[in-house]
Amino acid sequence: MIKDFDYNDLYNAYLKAKNSRKNKQEVYLFDQNREERLKNMFLELKSRKYKHSLYKKIIIFDSKKRLIYSPSFRDHIIHHLLYAKIYNLIDSSFLDCSFACRKWYGSHKAINYLRDLILKNTDSNEKLYYLKLDFSKYFFSINHKILKDKLSEVIKNEELLYIISIIIDSYKSSQIYDDLLGDWDFYLNEENKWIPIWSIISQLFANFFLDDFDKFIRFWLKLDFVRYMDDILILWNKKSLSEAKDVLFKLAWKNKLILNPKKVSFNIVWDWINFVWYKIWNNKIYVWKSTKNKTNKFLDVLNWLDINKFDENDLKKINSSLQSRFWVFSHSSFWVNYFKNRGNIDFIRGANANNGSNAGVFTMNLNRTSTNQNRNVGFRLVE
Repeated sequence: MIKDFDYNDLYNAYLKAKNSRKNKQEVYLFDQNREERLKNMFLELKSRKYKHSLYKKIIIFDSKKRLIYSPSFRDHIIHHLLYAKIYNLIDSSFLDCSFACRKWYGSHKAINYLRDLILKNTDSNEKLYYLKLDFSKYFFSINHKILKDKLSEVIKNEELLYIISIIIDSYKSSQIYDDLLGDWDFYLNEENKWIPIWSIISQLFANFFLDDFDKFIRFWLKLDFVRYMDDILILWNKKSLSEAKDVLFKLAWKNKLILNPKKVSFNIVWDWINFVWYKIWNNKIYVWKSTKNKTNKFLDVLNWLDINKFDENDLKKINSSLQSRFWVFSHSSFWVNYFKNRGNIDFIRGANANNGSNAGVFTMNLNRTSTNQNRNVGFRLVE
């Protein structure tokens, strides 16, 4: 049973929120009268008079154009408060095959889990097939009432259910995909739908929304599968997967979700399997070509930077970005070969970073000429 929140919970949420928005003007302004603002927030929540403000719309481009909706700093604190109170309970309900936005359950573990599933099932005498499902505009389709009902089955604390309600109700329905998904009446006619992408609490909500899908596939259909947010990949024989496909389309309809027929893959496992920025073939894990190209471009730029002109904070950012890229490749089957093929990069075991501290297992040598200056950027691989 989750206890009611207290002022210490709110203050800890404030610290978390502040840490995630360093050097922001809204944080500076909030801190001008921090104690009074936190006290008022606490009283408003306890008296159930808290009002959630509107979101700031941000457009970003990574692999494609994405709409991000950022809450105000005040609301961001409330999101962290709720997240801290319910995360462990929500996380304990997930199966071990559910990944994304969970501690120690990221994309790297997901792709290794899938490879292990393939190895486990290839011993069967039957040909192994996979069924890959993807939902159309998943975050924009999540129904508010259904989400609240699912959360209330797990969370019984009235104070937290109130906070859940005001946060979910703050998600004003977006009509930007009404033309695209207008063939489905339940989507077009539903006003209370959509949760924003990349908000800390909405990510948890979105992952939990499909928890009953996980349990239906494992305990009713009795099939092996892996899910990363709204991407589901199921393994078994051709007949069983064909039957499962029809059942899951009906289950999606019941939850007012739309399975995209164009993104449903039904193939034999001998073919390439694309999943969470990796691909599997012949029980080996490969990095997407686009990821390799982006990493090569990053290393080309890095190779010509004069590291000595950067301050300590800039070096930390460069090193962090470098480590994240190496970490992606480290989970593939031939990751060392990707970098050995680059003639302008040396890997030096046990070298030091620019500031003389231990760089970890490997260091990338950025020295282009004979010099006493150390331009090494180190990275460490940690299990």
